[in-house]
Amino acid sequence: MIFDLTSIRVQEPIDPKCDRNWNNEFQSLISLPTQSTLERLDRARQIQVFVKEFTSEVSRIGKVIINEVNKARINKTYPPVNVGGIAGILR
Repeated sequence: MIFDLTSIRVQEPIDPKCDRNWNNEFQSLISLPTQSTLERLDRARQIQVFVKEFTSEVSRIGKVIINEVNKARINKTYPPVNVGGIAGILR
């Protein structure tokens, strides 16, 4: 059986700067039951919607970061942060 999930439309987030815990949402989605065909279909649909929302948000934020590359740090919408690690550079 083949399911067409391409017709699902996702609206842009109401608050583009809303804080979402993308990892927790994803972990919840992949933990959904998959015993029946309907459960698998519902899980796949929810994951597809999630991926579309995530991709849209990442693209939007990436564009802002690129457009503000030459701005002073204090004026950036998403200022760099020190996340640690071996390289020790701001991300």
